[in-house]
Amino acid sequence: MDISEFIKTAKPRAKRSILLPFENQILELKKLGYANWQICEWLKENDIKVSQEAVRKFIKNKDGKEASVSETLTMPSDKLNEPEEPQAEAVILGSYKPEDLNAIIGSTPDLDALAKLGKASKRK
Repeated sequence: MDISEFIKTAKPRAKRSILLPFENQILELKKLGYANWQICEWLKENDIKVSQEAVRKFIKNKDGKEASVSETLTMPSDKLNEPEEPQAEAVILGSYKPEDLNAIIGSTPDLDALAKLGKASKRK
């Protein structure tokens, strides 16, 4: 059998998410601030059993990145075509000089307090 005969007799498997019929509701729940586990619970009540990871990936694939779903859905249409405001010049990452930190935060940092905060967060 050559490829043309195969194409005539077999249809390709469709890659369609079981979440697709619930896309609008899932994105609305995310926009309203619901967590992925809560969305999973809602889907479970609708006889759809999926993991939180599946919901996260579905949302990410629909929007490009999970965190900005609500920002994207609530952005006024008149703001969509406005040019972005220029950003401050980036400081090279990996620099720990106090003067570089001053440029970022606009004041002299208390490096001892920052070090204590970092050590405390590592203990948790």
